[in-house]
Amino acid sequence: KAKSGDLPPRAFMKQYHEALLEQMPNIELIVLVGKYAIDAYLKEEAYPTLTETVKNYACYLPKYFPIVHPSPLNQGWRKKNPWFEENVVPVLREKIQACLGDTKKENAS
Repeated sequence: KAKSGDLPPRAFMKQYHEALLEQMPNIELIVLVGKYAIDAYLKEEAYPTLTETVKNYACYLPKYFPIVHPSPLNQGWRKKNPWFEENVVPVLREKIQACLGDTKKENAS
């Protein structure tokens, strides 16, 4: 039988995230992958459910982009929520491409 979800992250986030982010001051977008990341970064700003938070991703732009974890265990969620693939994923691709485009321009100069 498959597990119902991942284990929560151990001390990694508390120990490393802040220090790593301080070393990367030009981050344009942080993709929050899954409930643990969403809860850790958005805290009380998150909607009551993962689905509502992901559906309202635009509320967290331009800094954060919350998405559901791409685990095979989430196939049922994705089937129940086709709007994610239809509406959210294309915007995420566009945002990432824009960030990568900016990086390519900086590296070219």
